[in-house]
Amino acid sequence: MTVTKAKNVIDNQIKVLIYGKSGVGKTRFATSSDNSIVVDFERGLGSALNKDIDVLECKNASDFTEALEYLDKDESHDTVIVDSFTEYGRNNFCPTIW
Repeated sequence: MTVTKAKNVIDNQIKVLIYGKSGVGKTRFATSSDNSIVVDFERGLGSALNKDIDVLECKNASDFTEALEYLDKDESHDTVIVDSFTEYGRNNFCPTIW
């Protein structure tokens, strides 16, 4: 492992949290980016049904662990969307790799 100074790290990635009431268009907006993948905790991507995007369904902690392992190696997606982080919290998804 290499220790570096934060000021020397070049990060071209943008990290965004979109928060709002149900139905305001958060998922629709997020899935408008190219090369998106959705980590779906809600099992309901109504606003993205006709879009050509990849989805990782998470029904339990094991699914979420697999999703994290997949995303750790994935280089084909530019945008990762977690839908919804509220459901993540409600259902106590606690992967063993954390």
